[in-house]
Amino acid sequence: MRPRLPPRKSGPIIDWDAFKDKLYVSYVAGLFFFVLSVYYTFYYLASYGQDALGLSYSDALLLTTLVNGAGLPARVLVPIIADRIGPLNTIAPAGFCVAVIAFSWLAVHNVAGIWIFTTFYGLASGAFQSLMPTGAASITKRLDAMGTRIGMCFSIVSFAGLTGPPIGGRIQSATKDNYTGAHLWAALCSSVCVGLLLLARVLKVGWKPRVKC
Repeated sequence: MRPRLPPRKSGPIIDWDAFKDKLYVSYVAGLFFFVLSVYYTFYYLASYGQDALGLSYSDALLLTTLVNGAGLPARVLVPIIADRIGPLNTIAPAGFCVAVIAFSWLAVHNVAGIWIFTTFYGLASGAFQSLMPTGAASITKRLDAMGTRIGMCFSIVSFAGLTGPPIGGRIQSATKDNYTGAHLWAALCSSVCVGLLLLARVLKVGWKPRVKC
């Protein structure tokens, strides 16, 4: 039994030409700043509930469960929207929602507020994360390089997941365990993410708001 198509030879692990592609670099940098922000939030959400709002240990852990579970509907529905209007046209607004909600964390000072914040942050961040690989695929012109470039993208972004929580924690320590500075840093990282994703969209299709991309 012969295969319908001849097997493709394995390519290099790293596509060095990707680092010369401004579109690719802008997109990956945007994801990097998003992960810096979101992993700090996921990591310290329960601690904030305990330290600042007096939640019990079990209730604080429920915040972590909620922020992950709330994103499930968005992970299902948002890719359907992206299929109609394009991944970049969808992920940038999702990033904007994450940034706005991240800034709202600065105004959360009671238990009801943290539950509301957690729900909406989980929805927005879940929507964003569901589109990360799709966006990387959409900006790759060569099919034979798609796997390599997506792998490179997530390898680079993984360092943000490792460094985001420690950086946020260091900011908290420098401000005597005051969460305000770290919250502001996380919100600003999300804002930089949005700017870089908008740049990526402009680099791909220019200033044409109705173009699917």
